[in-house]
Amino acid sequence: MSHDKTTEKRESEEFVFDMDDMLDNKLPLYLLANKIDWQHFETAFIPLYSKDKGMPAKPIRLMFACC
Repeated sequence: MSHDKTTEKRESEEFVFDMDDMLDNKLPLYLLANKIDWQHFETAFIPLYSKDKGMPAKPIRLMFACC
């Protein structure tokens, strides 16, 4: 049986979950995480990471343990 790319993509998307739908949007950490300008931190931290050495950078939100 052969699968085309469209079928494979559709099947893989069935298992994608939106975390916003799974989390309680009234929790203080949830509210705080959505008020923080994460792009500001990403931009500020760019000069501190090397593009050529080591593992790729993780999202800055992981450093703060906020999802």
